[in-house]
Amino acid sequence: MFSMKALKYWVAVGLILCGVIYSMVFANTRSLTTISTHQLTKEWRMVLDFSGTSPLNYHTFTLTNPDRLVIDLANTKASVNLATLHWDNTPLKRLRSARHGQDGLRLVLDLKTPVTSAIKQSTLGRQQQLTVTLQGASVAALSAPRVIKPPQPVTSSAVPKRSSDIIVVIDPGHGGKDPGATGVKGTHEKTVVLSISKKLYRLINQQPGFKAYLTRDTDRYLTLRQRLAIARQRKADMFVAIHADAFRNKAAKGASV
Repeated sequence: MFSMKALKYWVAVGLILCGVIYSMVFANTRSLTTISTHQLTKEWRMVLDFSGTSPLNYHTFTLTNPDRLVIDLANTKASVNLATLHWDNTPLKRLRSARHGQDGLRLVLDLKTPVTSAIKQSTLGRQQQLTVTLQGASVAALSAPRVIKPPQPVTSSAVPKRSSDIIVVIDPGHGGKDPGATGVKGTHEKTVVLSISKKLYRLINQQPGFKAYLTRDTDRYLTLRQRLAIARQRKADMFVAIHADAFRNKAAKGASV
């Protein structure tokens, strides 16, 4: 029967082993960091960059109806937001990703038309690269020179001119029974922002083509609905609410937007 000292020893050993195994598993997990595309004369390439120096463990296959190229990568995650990528003038409709197995990544290339594909793995410094090359008539057509018509000259009559000033409604925050933030010396936010708003009001009205209005020019309380109603009544193009923050530390500086 184990003594308490021996039990503590083996528990500690077990925890250390679990940590080692955990670190070994996740140390091998690589990330898809960047994606770049290249249109050549008769082919189109997509280069996938992965972190890590060890060779990639991947498998590819194609599907039809609709046409797709699938790439499965073991111990890999995506650090790239695929939703931000655009595929105009490429053989792809889109590029999708999903989790594959326990710790793998599946990339699905949705193709616009059937193509011939080739995939090559290479090492670049401390990164691994996977180059996907697509070939076919539809791909070659993307690189064909296009006839671009020169733009038609824009006459002055084609540019609409604004018939009225740009309306800016300035809203000094708080007011009346609502003091807002209070400074160390008791200064209220409602007083500070009213002063700022009046100066901004004067500056804007000095600019040609602009007209400014204030939701309040005295120390009075307005609800949010009342403030918005004033902006609508003035047919405002822009509504600017002015506020000020308070902080106990006198060294604090800056602005919040």
